Amino acid sequence: MSCNITLDRVIGINPDSDGVIQAAEAKGTADCRKVKVLFLGGNLTTEVEVGSDGSYSALFDLVSRGFQVRCGTRVKARAYCVDNPSCDTGDLTPKVECPTLTRPRYVSYYDCTGWNSKVEVMNLQDHDANFTITLYRRNGSLVWQDTIKAMAHETKQIPLDKYAPRSEGLAVIEPEKEGDEFPAMLCITNATVPPGLGQVTTAQLQRFVPFIRVS
Repeated sequence: MSCNITLDRVIGINPDSDGVIQAAEAKGTADCRKVKVLFLGGNLTTEVEVGSDGSYSALFDLVSRGFQVRCGTRVKARAYCVDNPSCDTGDLTPKVECPTLTRPRYVSYYDCTGWNSKVEVMNLQDHDANFTITLYRRNGSLVWQDTIKAMAHETKQIPLDKYAPRSEGLAVIEPEKEGDEFPAMLCITNATVPPGLGQVTTAQLQRFVPFIRVS
């Protein structure tokens, strides 16, 4: 009996900052009703139904089963029709495809001329991670740059007046590793109480401006 079966792609799901995927999805086509997929040399197996369009998809949980597979690595996989085992792809070594990781930057305008300014940078990761903060003047020249370590879920406060006194321009927050996220908030207060406000304190005049996320 003639048959056609393929195992075309292996897609990595939810990679961490080191590229280790939580799960993998094997995708292919077959002209039978049910396919058995063997993954990682047969360490993981599952049977799945073939859709009306002739395609199938098999999902494998990896990390919880003790397997560490990274994006871009090749894995041993095979598929065959359950009702016709001779309809077999043979041993294949597809590369694990993952969504493209990025280093999303968070940007904001800052002003230390007549204002007291600071930045609150938040580590969204479940692990310690580094980020770089860069301050530019309005003309694009560099004022200050530093790489800072933040503990898991820590919020770092950075006093811009200390590093960029009497300056204004662009502030950029960028993670050290692809996939990490460091949203930030610009906090500004009047350097002096504006006329007519009497004894109102500067704390009452504080404003919070979120940074804009750009890819």
